[in-house]
Amino acid sequence: MRNDKGWNEKLKKIKLIMDGADDKAVSLYAKDDIDEFISECIAESMTKKARKTSKNVVNVILGVD
Repeated sequence: MRNDKGWNEKLKKIKLIMDGADDKAVSLYAKDDIDEFISECIAESMTKKARKTSKNVVNVILGVD
């Protein structure tokens, strides 16, 4: 992510998504760890049952939010 010049802004947006996510959006561990939150969202986004939170995080990372 260091090659992404807009990463700091994206990280701020992801943090807002993380703060607003309900308890069922990710594991309890990921609720308190931004790196784990991002990892879980990316992993879930690759499944057929990806939830809105995961899709939103991936869209921020891809720059399509």
